Amino acid sequence: MGVMEEGFKLMFLGMGFVFLFLVLLVLLMKVSGLLLNLGSEWDPGDIDQNSKRSRHGDEKVSMGKVAAAIAVAFKNRGDE
Repeated sequence: MGVMEEGFKLMFLGMGFVFLFLVLLVLLMKVSGLLLNLGSEWDPGDIDQNSKRSRHGDEKVSMGKVAAAIAVAFKNRGDE
């Protein structure tokens, strides 16, 4: 059992470092202004001058919808 307990300790330690790295990466992107605000509308400007709105103009993507889509994809992954 000792080997398994050490393996679990290393696994959780590794996951913690990965999570910390991702948090720091997101904070760095926010500071540098590279992270897009997914809750706001995307305005492409005058790409398509014939229509008042672009294809993506009235779509709003929330983080909840993204998380739900990812969860459904993982849930349905084994049903092939």
